[in-house]
Amino acid sequence: MGTSQMIQKGKKTHPMTLSERQAILVLKEGNLQGLKFLVHEYQLSAVRAAAIIVHDNTQAEDIVQNAFIKFAERVEQFDIDCPFKPYFLRIVINDAIKVGKKQTRFVSLEDYCQEDSNQTFLKDPTPTPEELLSKKETQVAVWEALGKLQSKERAVIVLQYYFDMSVQEIAETLNEFVGTIKWRLFVARKHLKHLLNQEMLESAVLVNSDAGIPSGERGKDER
Repeated sequence: MGTSQMIQKGKKTHPMTLSERQAILVLKEGNLQGLKFLVHEYQLSAVRAAAIIVHDNTQAEDIVQNAFIKFAERVEQFDIDCPFKPYFLRIVINDAIKVGKKQTRFVSLEDYCQEDSNQTFLKDPTPTPEELLSKKETQVAVWEALGKLQSKERAVIVLQYYFDMSVQEIAETLNEFVGTIKWRLFVARKHLKHLLNQEMLESAVLVNSDAGIPSGERGKDER
């Protein structure tokens, strides 16, 4: 049954009074209130995760919208005993990876964090002792560094640090071997640390330059 052909059946149900299981059951019956519940529960976090991978808010919104449509159209095939979140994230992340491989346009940190410019969207796996940089500058560095990772590396970083998933959970979500995920995380962290160190160093040099301190004089005793 296509999404456009679904009609509400039986007694009208408010979507926010449903549980996840009930939402999927009523969606299986053709009641779109079930889909409204799932969108309300998972859309925002899914869009943010996709945006980190593709670095484009519009693309991320399209990916998540299409993922919901795919699920609604195939809901009759979904096993009600399976948790929805990992299943849905697998669709979103895999589609984002495909787009991310071709994506070159970056979105600004301000556009991504419209609701809260100081929002921490990703825990920094490599804390730096640089105190010259403000919190927002650190976020910008992380954001730009993420954009330089491969889309599959971004995906595992997002799942571990944004969704706080274990290696086992990431492997199940992406349908990969645990060993593959461990290696991908190791490589992603290594790349991210290298890129962040570069970003911090460049920013520190700019701060010194703005303060009138020649970079070659940093650390020298006053004469």
